[in-house]
Amino acid sequence: MLEINVYVANLGKYNEGYLVGEWLELPTDEETINNHIEKVLTDNGKYPVGQYEEIAIHDYESPINVNEYDDIYKLNEFLNEVQNYDENIIEALTDYLDIEEIPEILRNNDFYCVLDVQNETELALKCDTELLPFDFEAVLNAGADLYLDYEQIGLTMLNNGWNISSNNIGIKLLR
Repeated sequence: MLEINVYVANLGKYNEGYLVGEWLELPTDEETINNHIEKVLTDNGKYPVGQYEEIAIHDYESPINVNEYDDIYKLNEFLNEVQNYDENIIEALTDYLDIEEIPEILRNNDFYCVLDVQNETELALKCDTELLPFDFEAVLNAGADLYLDYEQIGLTMLNNGWNISSNNIGIKLLR
């Protein structure tokens, strides 16, 4: 299950030169988020509710990118929606998509992927051996690989919708 930690900071206090905030682990329930945000905005009750109204994410521990002004509730909803999917695939998809798009892509299986891809040559080889509907290994063993330029095939794949993610997954969206 994909989990992330975000450091939620009181933006008003930060702008005054003070760092007031706490770590929050997601996913969690909405009540926990509400309580956490109130705790950060009031600095554990030192300030009245409403004196400070803005928060920001000043740090995170996550395999996916998190931005300073990401909506914590949307991040939480996203994590709840994708909890049954492979964390590596989710991480790869976040390189190319907004988190709002990913759950539908996963539900509809609207992508191809191959694991452990370092470069365009490996992308072409792995797609040939893992995605083709016949025994490509037998074709390679018969000597066909002598006539194929896998680097050029991989470059063509990259120019036609394939990507290699930051966590070395070759991925192509089918939309």
